[in-house]
Amino acid sequence: MASGLDLRELQVGIFGTRADLHWYLEEIRTLLDEMRNHGSPELTYDLHHLESDEPLSPDEAEEDGMSVAEGYDELPEQWRVEHPNESPGSRTTFEVRVGLLSTEEEADHLVDRLPALICPEEFHKGPCHMPWTSSCHPPAGDADRARLEARYGHLRD
Repeated sequence: MASGLDLRELQVGIFGTRADLHWYLEEIRTLLDEMRNHGSPELTYDLHHLESDEPLSPDEAEEDGMSVAEGYDELPEQWRVEHPNESPGSRTTFEVRVGLLSTEEEADHLVDRLPALICPEEFHKGPCHMPWTSSCHPPAGDADRARLEARYGHLRD
């Protein structure tokens, strides 16, 4: 195994339709596979999503933990503000998670690229098609490292 590889988790909250979600997952998968095939062969990943009513932390019981919808409650509100007098229709909140075994540079690249898949032009007129927010969780301490190992340790195999 190459040195400098560590487990990380990237999270992107989106407010969109199920078709938007499936499009975004496919775009992420394509990006990750291209990175692996062109210069980052050690990169491994686990791509999945959480539904609106699922707990943000699978370690917590549903009644005790915050749901995806509660954790990203600003996204539907953002959509309503940006689309007055429009119905959100079938839009809902999802969280996309990318577990990575990668270098810090690869993770930094993805931190920039994942939002750009949704919003390719950073300073554009009007709202984004899908409201979104993103974060990256490197192992910041023993508890974070244990959580990442529990979720994504299988990427080391």
